Amino acid sequence: GRQAAVEVLRRIGDAAAVSALQTALHDEDSKVRKATASALGEIGDAAAVNTLQTALCDEDTDVRRTAAKALEKIGDAAAVSALQTALHDEDAGVRQATAEALEKIGDVAAVSTLQTALHDEDAGVRQATAEALGRIGDTQLLAELATDFRQDAQTNREVLYAITSLQERFKVYRTDIFWSANSEIRLVGEKAMQPKILRVILASPGDVQPERDVLPDVIDELNKGLCAVLNVDLTLYRWETDAYPGFHSEGPQGLIDSILRIDDCDVLIGIFWKRFGTPTKDAGSGTEHEFRTAHEAWKQNKRPQIMVYFKKAPYSPSSPEELDQWRKVLEFQKTFPKEGLWWPFKTTNRFKELIRWHLSGWVQDNFKS
Repeated sequence: GRQAAVEVLRRIGDAAAVSALQTALHDEDSKVRKATASALGEIGDAAAVNTLQTALCDEDTDVRRTAAKALEKIGDAAAVSALQTALHDEDAGVRQATAEALEKIGDVAAVSTLQTALHDEDAGVRQATAEALGRIGDTQLLAELATDFRQDAQTNREVLYAITSLQERFKVYRTDIFWSANSEIRLVGEKAMQPKILRVILASPGDVQPERDVLPDVIDELNKGLCAVLNVDLTLYRWETDAYPGFHSEGPQGLIDSILRIDDCDVLIGIFWKRFGTPTKDAGSGTEHEFRTAHEAWKQNKRPQIMVYFKKAPYSPSSPEELDQWRKVLEFQKTFPKEGLWWPFKTTNRFKELIRWHLSGWVQDNFKS
């Protein structure tokens, strides 16, 4: 009954409704309080901000998260001010929802507020914050983050992720702004050492071409920014750009193997969606063969780093052949080696964000000194 009353007030949506909903925020049932916070966001009246600020102090974490999302919908300066408090909430989920809300608001005050969350104790909050700042920050923020880097070469990867994202947005690739005589990352004498070449192999069936196409851009932006700072160079290899016509006793895959040298690469990136690929002599597809080759090398040498992604976009097979291909992908995912961790994504843009995040984290963790 009380939840139904909240819904009626949401539909009315005037100042009197906001006033009435203030009382409902003190209801003994947390579900009623959560519905009330959501309704205040739907009404979107600036008068609701003070009421929602009260909800940010609710004893129930779901109510606090809902209040943060409601303030996102209101989106004015008062809402940003209210959300500053929520960035210090004891619950990491509330802090992450707050960071995402501030991104949606996206004004200068929101950017300034988000900077403090780059050093949050929770990795999920830091990641959400870094992604938000990379999308809504400006060149002034880039300069400020570079200053942070100069002061502390061991700064967390989220600061570096935000820097590389902003560099790509604004096409500003000045690595010299990072160098510092007090940094563990420095020039040797007056000349920089030759960068360490890191070989990155891309393996996938042909149905994820958009994801294959964005990877060179990510590699390029990392090489111009973070990798230049850490004195490494990511070099991408793909069969369509690095293989050449010819014959091999083990067939086309044998020729590709001899060129790509997967067992001697530094990173293998695998991407799957709805196709598994064409069978080879020793595997269900060329992509599976390349993954197995990398996995065997990893078991012996703990190298290469294997990053596998599964696209979870909606899909409906329209033929038995398509259904069989999809089934093989799902079986491969189900039997993924227990030592490994794969990652899901839904859109090409999300894949681009993830691969930038994961590659920059891997590079920083392994080559920061």
